[in-house]
Amino acid sequence: MAGQGNLPAQLCYSCEDEEMMNLIVAMLKKWLEDSPDVEMMTFSQEDNQSWCQCNKCAAAKNTYGTNAAQVIKFMNRLYQKLEPWLTENGRNLVLAFFAYHETVDAPAKKQGDTYLPIDDSVKCLNNVAVMYAPIEADYTKPLTNEANSREYENLMKWKACSNKTLLWTYSTDFISYLGPYNTYDSIVENYRLAVKSGAFWILDQQQKFQSNSTAFHVLKYYLQAKLAWNVNLDENELIDDFFKNYFGTAKDVMQKLFNEVRSRMKYIEDELHVSMYIYVALENKDYWPKGLLLQWLEYIESAKKTIEYLKDQDEDLYSLIYDRILLESISFRFLLIDIYGGSVYDAETLLAEKVAFKNDCAYLRVDRFNESLSLSEYMNRNW
Repeated sequence: MAGQGNLPAQLCYSCEDEEMMNLIVAMLKKWLEDSPDVEMMTFSQEDNQSWCQCNKCAAAKNTYGTNAAQVIKFMNRLYQKLEPWLTENGRNLVLAFFAYHETVDAPAKKQGDTYLPIDDSVKCLNNVAVMYAPIEADYTKPLTNEANSREYENLMKWKACSNKTLLWTYSTDFISYLGPYNTYDSIVENYRLAVKSGAFWILDQQQKFQSNSTAFHVLKYYLQAKLAWNVNLDENELIDDFFKNYFGTAKDVMQKLFNEVRSRMKYIEDELHVSMYIYVALENKDYWPKGLLLQWLEYIESAKKTIEYLKDQDEDLYSLIYDRILLESISFRFLLIDIYGGSVYDAETLLAEKVAFKNDCAYLRVDRFNESLSLSEYMNRNW
């Protein structure tokens, strides 16, 4: 076992203890018996960067250049132990493992224009699948972009090591949930890459524990839902369709706002030379000029006015669209208060803005500042 601070330990994947293997097989059988419709399950490492340092694991890493080699061998052994039971019970199961953090690199080599496993022992059995989760990529760019060349090459290597690939990507900034994060340029291409690379499953992770997301994250949910069925859909048509049906007559001003936010994110990346990985603090005045945030909030007020007529015609529809517009205001109001605060408002007005912001977040169920900190905790500490 291996530990790091108070993090959970990892298994030793070099361990050949038959008692442990039999215990794992028994647990898998029990879960499968309780879930007769399950056709895929994962047996995966803990979510940390700790790894076993025993002599066998260290030697395997030295040989293959990655800890993933021992995981593949372990998973193949595990599937072989489970296979007779699967056959006897007429079950077809894909057993998957994570390629993530300490196991992200595939034990493969380039030969000519193709990739091959370093040896046959690190080729997954047919029903053993890899769930590739390249967490260090810059997801404001597709995995096919030069900035992600390492992650792309690694995907090709994993394709050589496994006949079945699952792709786990990321679509948010995990330390700044309330700030915009421009993965709109990469979502479509990554879904298409998943198909091209032979992946049969993709999860594009967004905001863990967040009940409702601002900064146009709802558009990402829409794109993901549509592309899951057809990766060849036109991105611009999908975005137009979203704004038309989601914001109604507020479409034009809200889409103008979205386009400007998207352009600003590109400016931050290209002109300010900020690498937009998934752990970048976005609360920075260099990223968000005060005048720009105020202008965007004027767009929000304009959007509200465009739906005023619905109050008399369809009160429920008015409330629905109003709340959607209000949700998008949360991001810019937060940045304005958090970065500029008293330089924008006098003390009384600032207090009123904070109270209104807290109340709106509670009403809209925007309850997380980031993956590990609630919004209320953040505001209590910093406001």
